Amino acid sequence: MRIAPRNVNILVYLFSPHVYLMEDFNNISNREMFRPDKRTLFGTSEDFDSLPAPHKEQIRFLDHHAFVYLRTLFRVAQMGGTGSFKDFSKDDYKEIEEFNDKDNGEKQLKQWLYERGIPFSKNVFILADQAIYTTWKIIVEYAFEAFWNKDVYVFDQSLTWCLFHFHHDKYFFGNKRISEKAENNKKQTLYLDLKNQYPDISFPY
Repeated sequence: MRIAPRNVNILVYLFSPHVYLMEDFNNISNREMFRPDKRTLFGTSEDFDSLPAPHKEQIRFLDHHAFVYLRTLFRVAQMGGTGSFKDFSKDDYKEIEEFNDKDNGEKQLKQWLYERGIPFSKNVFILADQAIYTTWKIIVEYAFEAFWNKDVYVFDQSLTWCLFHFHHDKYFFGNKRISEKAENNKKQTLYLDLKNQYPDISFPY
C-alpha cells in the first residue's frame, strides 16, 4: 500500500524528528494573525491596543493551525500538558523550581522569572487557550496579570525547558528535559498513529 503524501511529514518526523521540528518551527511564525477581537491573555482588544508599541510588536498571535500544531507537539514531546501540577516531575526534567503567587507579589515574580537565566530577546511560545509567539521579556513583564487564574505553558524551540503556570497560583519551571524518555514516547505514539491509519502495513520496527 502506498502511503498518501499528506503523511510524509509524519514519517519524516518519525525518522528525523529534529529536522521536522526545526522546519516547522521556522515556518510557524508565518501563521501570525491580527489581534483577535475577543479577550486574550492581554485582556480586551482595547487593553492590548493600549500597550506600549515596542511591546505590541513583540506579541504575535498565531492562528488555529499553529495552535493545533503546538498543542500536538507539546503532547508528543512529553513537555507537560495535562493541566496538573503533576506535569513536572524528576522523571521529566532534571531541574524543577517552583514559585507561589499567593506568598509573593508582581515584583518578586519578575525577579524569579529573570533569575531563570533566559535572555529577554529569546523567542518563546505561549500555549494556553490560544497560541502566541513572543519574547521572554514580555513573559517577565506581563505574566503576573496575564496568566492569573489560567493554565499557561511557555517554551522555546529547543524543547529543553518549560514554564508552567498552574491556575491555582503556582509557577513551575522545568529545565533540562530528559529527552531519551520523550524521544521513545514520541516514536511510540507516532508508530501507533500509523498502525491505526494503515493496519495492513508491516512496519520494520
